[in-house]
Amino acid sequence: MPQYVDRFSHSSRLTKLYSELMDAFSELYRSCTETGIPLAGVVKDSRSARFIDIFRRKVLPSLLGGGLSLDEASTLSKNLEILNHSRDTVLLDHVLSVGERSFTFRYAGSPSSVLRDIGGWGSRISAFYLKTVPYDRPLRVEFLEMNGEQTRVADRIASLIYALSAHHAAFGLPSVLIEADVCARLSEEDLDMVRDSITARLGPFAPLDLRRRMIPF
Repeated sequence: MPQYVDRFSHSSRLTKLYSELMDAFSELYRSCTETGIPLAGVVKDSRSARFIDIFRRKVLPSLLGGGLSLDEASTLSKNLEILNHSRDTVLLDHVLSVGERSFTFRYAGSPSSVLRDIGGWGSRISAFYLKTVPYDRPLRVEFLEMNGEQTRVADRIASLIYALSAHHAAFGLPSVLIEADVCARLSEEDLDMVRDSITARLGPFAPLDLRRRMIPF
């Protein structure tokens, strides 16, 4: 899914670019559907609480209504406030074992602006969490459903991502994303060169360095 993208109602040029971006996503979905190629995205640092929201609305009432012992229900009730302010990856890090995934769920409970902008494809975007290594949080995996086969597609994608991610006990990202991150990352020396180039052009109007960069000892 497109991330960190806002509509630009004040600029016709940016609105056009945004529309072209949404069309490109739709074309990607269409191409993968026609060729039968599984399409998935892994969120590097998910802060979502969508899974917890589903758990709280659909699972928790049945547990508190008789699915737990009195002591377990009491403990859960006392910790609901913690659950309400937690994140999916924090909860599932305690629930999932290595190689396990959560159930699949819709990307969003109600259509967001981004889901509306990709047309009918929004209803076919689902997600799950996958625990790939013992000492890292689970990954959030978003994927495109194909021919209504949500579970089969999710199982296939989970298998592929697990095979690409289970190489370091404390870092569970797929190797292809690690490689892409390394290629795209600017080193501190590169950033210093950019900064020095800008400072040289500003001359006497250049801002002073932060004290943490000027410390003499």
